[in-house]
Amino acid sequence: MLPYATDRELQRDPWATIGVLAACVLASVAQYTSPEVYRMLLLDPEQFHWWSMLTTTLAQGSIIQLIVFGLFLWTFSSHLEDIIGPAWLLAIFFSSTLIGAAVHLLTPALGLQAVVGPVGMNGPIAAMLAIFVIRLPATRVELFGYSMRMRQGGSLTLPVIWAAGVFALADLFLRLLRDYCGPVRLTTFLGLWTCAGVGVAWALLLPALRKAADEAVLHEAGGFAAAGTYGAAGMAVEEQLLKRPNDPHLRLQAAHYFQHRGKTLSRALEHYTEAIRLLLKAGRPVEALAAWEKAATAFTPEQFDPGVVCDLAVAADNAGECAIARELYQAVATSHPNSRTAPTAAFRLAAMLERTGDAGRAQEWYRAVIKNWPNSQEELDAEVALKRMGRRLDDT
Repeated sequence: MLPYATDRELQRDPWATIGVLAACVLASVAQYTSPEVYRMLLLDPEQFHWWSMLTTTLAQGSIIQLIVFGLFLWTFSSHLEDIIGPAWLLAIFFSSTLIGAAVHLLTPALGLQAVVGPVGMNGPIAAMLAIFVIRLPATRVELFGYSMRMRQGGSLTLPVIWAAGVFALADLFLRLLRDYCGPVRLTTFLGLWTCAGVGVAWALLLPALRKAADEAVLHEAGGFAAAGTYGAAGMAVEEQLLKRPNDPHLRLQAAHYFQHRGKTLSRALEHYTEAIRLLLKAGRPVEALAAWEKAATAFTPEQFDPGVVCDLAVAADNAGECAIARELYQAVATSHPNSRTAPTAAFRLAAMLERTGDAGRAQEWYRAVIKNWPNSQEELDAEVALKRMGRRLDDT
């Protein structure tokens, strides 16, 4: 079985991948038409050329290897290039090539036999497969298979982890075919798994791949939602939240799905609360208020944590959204009178009313602070405010 496509549609032409494949084809042509040029591409510790650290990945051991691994490279490299761009793709390709070549050069120091000849594109493919398995595990791969017994071919769709297994088996088969056995096989395996480790490092460190992973999860969740299974959609987003619990946008997405089902409303409320808290903590009050507008379609302020509601009210107050601020301040002061933020909410509500010209309501709330929260700093501030307002009224 050999791969030829994934379930992801390309958005642009993968010219970097096409260029690498074209270079591999030219290297294979040189193997039969210009052996001297071909030998200069190979990695040879005894007759070392610095450029062979890069060109050895272009040289394949046989036409079969070129076809088999060319299909693997096209399938995964083209889609990876579509996600992160040609520059980052080439960085991944040649960094894994350099490190794989370095391992081959250093293995004699470990008592292993050095490999003289083409390293091939196996290493970069292993790095790319590691990236897919870690960041895009839901990817489905189209593989073509042919049964010699039934004399019939067909296409099969499998998860990317299965495609990685097919690659490992194909790599092992071609090694046996080329009689790479004993210490030489150990050397090449060591280089291959080192390249896979390079792919793991790229998967963990490259922001574009983290973003692609989020988009893949949201795409999967969107498929569940389109089918009406909102609970499954929310749980798909929650799986990503296990890796990135402080991402407010993932929180909002999970809340959006969970609020469609009565049984999961409590989980929606939890995600909305945490998303608003994270946005306020990050200094993004406009986004926090936008999140509140979404949450307000399913919940009332009284259902939220009073500390978060009070902080959100302050953000609305500072943004000039007096109606929203008044509703939120009042919800904290009246529905959560025993919370630590209740006197703060009541006092700030009174101050906002005074500032906006509603002196009567402001005095009522100042008196409520003095009555309901004695021995607090807000009580002292409310008394000062009432005296100030009294003097102002006397002056008029």
